[in-house]
Amino acid sequence: MNSDYLVIGGGPSGLLHALAAAHAGRTVTVLEAADHAGGAVSDILLDGVRLNGGAESYAIGTGAMSEWIEALGLSDQVVSPQGNASWIHSNHGPFPIPGTSLWGIPTEPLNKDVKRAVGRWGAIRAWADALLPGSFGAKPGISTYDYVSKRMGQRVADRLLVPLITGVHSADPRTLELEALVPGLIDNVKQYGSLRRGARAILDKRRSASHSAKTAGAAVAATVPTMSTLIDGLVNVLAQRGGTLETSVRVTSLRRNHSGGWTVEADDGRRYEAASVALATDPDTTRDLLAEPAPNIARHIPEAPASPVRLVALSVVSQKLALNPRGNGVLVPPDTRGVRAKAMTHLSAKWEHIERFASKVPGRVFVRLSYSPVDGELPDPALFPEQAVKDLAAMTGVDAEDIEVRDWLIQDWPVTQRRRLPGHAESLAALSIALSEDPTLELTGSWRAGTGLDAIARFARTTHVPPAPSGTTER
Repeated sequence: MNSDYLVIGGGPSGLLHALAAAHAGRTVTVLEAADHAGGAVSDILLDGVRLNGGAESYAIGTGAMSEWIEALGLSDQVVSPQGNASWIHSNHGPFPIPGTSLWGIPTEPLNKDVKRAVGRWGAIRAWADALLPGSFGAKPGISTYDYVSKRMGQRVADRLLVPLITGVHSADPRTLELEALVPGLIDNVKQYGSLRRGARAILDKRRSASHSAKTAGAAVAATVPTMSTLIDGLVNVLAQRGGTLETSVRVTSLRRNHSGGWTVEADDGRRYEAASVALATDPDTTRDLLAEPAPNIARHIPEAPASPVRLVALSVVSQKLALNPRGNGVLVPPDTRGVRAKAMTHLSAKWEHIERFASKVPGRVFVRLSYSPVDGELPDPALFPEQAVKDLAAMTGVDAEDIEVRDWLIQDWPVTQRRRLPGHAESLAALSIALSEDPTLELTGSWRAGTGLDAIARFARTTHVPPAPSGTTER
């Protein structure tokens, strides 16, 4: 089978890139190994209600996802979270996440909510960041933890930064490079003279980008009834532009052909001849596929070990939980005693449309807990749902005996989230240079674009797609 532009991988990265290529005039075929598109954007059915089984929202700060949503005609299906605070539960007790903060970096260090989180002296130490030179702590490749602790002190880093990054990104802030998490923050600090002002500038820019009345003031948004609406929209618009999605096609090899393009083979014997190829697969698969046909590119793909995540969704009845004692959810630092989960999202408190479904049964709430490995192992599935109820009780202050489980299920994501090791940004820079020498090949995915749908959307918006070579045979 002959193709103009072949995208390997039908997750969000692959579909967004495929649509960008279609907008650029390429005729696109997407090959997906699973029997459906979407990757980590998937649905589950819990207690008769359809919920997100993977990604539940997207950041709106840069406006990249909002642009795609509008282009897909999905703007009327976008919702914002309800205005409940989220909390942190740690060995220092529970406290709400400060309202004006960027990944836990407080922009108003002397506010009451910051003092509650880090104590009076911790807040004063954070405020003292303004007395430091704007260049203090800045060095290439510095980790997020090291930079924030140098400028604002260890209490801010330990009590705010760590639970937010480990809970949301499944990453270790001690190894996660700051530039990978918040590109341009160090430059902002140098420009504005302090970390809090630099963070404030980024938050202000994000707020101005959230121009939609539905999302104004919010940090994230979602499509209803689930995020799969986004995937369906991408697939439908791709088809309207002449693109094709083929599922259950597992690519096993790539090699260059005599016409200057690519030969792609699948495990069922199918073969594709393509003028150009884009790989939207995990870094290990990408490296393996390119090891022989493009070794100079393969060697620059950074090592990014998988961070397995186990999600446990619960439908429970609890009059006390229905009062939302911890707002939209809770994040938990890794060393917290008495809690195995790293995070809990109170879905029916966070999203109004889920709350409407939940309220059909008095006292019913929907929650989702996430777990990371300890000593390399995720918790034994046989421990659930009891483990989840125990953790839910500890995080919310509600007695476990007052929580009645109606339905529950486990959803594992073993390779979706990736840890960015030191040197990641440097490797990506070298990779971009190597790729610039081959206009027939592109690589995408969260390991390159950044974590989250917004980062993937930004990358798809800015990625250069070369025009189709003359004489290309389209399918």
